[in-house]
Order: sequence, then C-alpha cells, then structure tokens
Amino acid sequence: MKNWFTKIRISAALDSGKQLSARLRLRIAQSDELRKFEEQMVSLDGALRSTRSRNDAPPWLHGWVIGRVRKNAVPKQAPRWSVRVAWASGAVTALALALLCWTIYSSRGPQLQRQEADAAPFEAASSALRLGNDMAQIAPTAMVAPLSNELDQLNKDLNKTAEFLLASLP
Repeated sequence: MKNWFTKIRISAALDSGKQLSARLRLRIAQSDELRKFEEQMVSLDGALRSTRSRNDAPPWLHGWVIGRVRKNAVPKQAPRWSVRVAWASGAVTALALALLCWTIYSSRGPQLQRQEADAAPFEAASSALRLGNDMAQIAPTAMVAPLSNELDQLNKDLNKTAEFLLASLP
C-alpha cells in the first residue's frame, strides 16, 4: 500500500511540474518497482507534453454544443399547484397516518405488551452484538476499496496512454 501512495505522489509531482522530495528520491532509489514506475512516468509525461493535439472536430460542433448548453440552461418552471390542494393533500395524509397508528396501537393486547417488555433487553443486546460483528467484516473492505479503485484507474490511464503513444508512432 505504501507503493500505491508513493506512485500517486510521483504522478502528482510530474503532473504539477514540481521536483520530487529528497525522501521520495531515496524511496525510489531503494525500490526497483518504484524506479521502473518513475522511468515510465517520466517518458510518458515527456511524450505527452511534446506532442501537439490535433483539432479534428468539425467546425459546426462548437455551435451545436453551445446551443444545447444554452437550451438546457433555461430553468424549468415547477408545476403550479394551488395552495389549497397542497394543504388538503397534506392534511389528508397526516390524518391517514394518524388513523393507521391508532389502529395498530389499539389492536395490541396488554399481554403482548408485557411479553415485548420482557424481551426488549435481550433483543437490544443481540442486535448490538450483530452490529459489531457486521462492522468487523464490512469495515476493512470499505476502507481499502477507494484506494484499490484509484490504483486501478491509474493503471488503466497508463495503459491507455501507452496504447495511444504506440498507435501514434509512425
């Protein structure tokens, strides 16, 4: 994982045009993998900076894109509901929910409530234990997944860049 961070720092330094720190240079000198990575990045960066991009876009494309942007930039008007309709629908919904809650609460007998009260502490303890177990299994994967995705994206970018460079060579 340390090599991932080091590779990202090397790539970021090349992107920004800054010099690598002495500590980073020392790490690169000690690792063959980092040395090869830096050499690849320096050669790709030099090749990409030396090539000029060709503008193959047709001249009408700019006007078409700008027209679509302007068309979608106009804010859409929200539907105009009458204030009375909005208040009436809200009140009806609130009354329906209140009636549903009252029906559910009044249908339970006192014996069922006593049984639930006795089982409540055990249920709370077991749910806490289940939650702890779930967190122990899920947390490591959730912590490392973004870094793995970032490294995969970096490798894909490098492969695509290499393919582009090889395709553009005569």
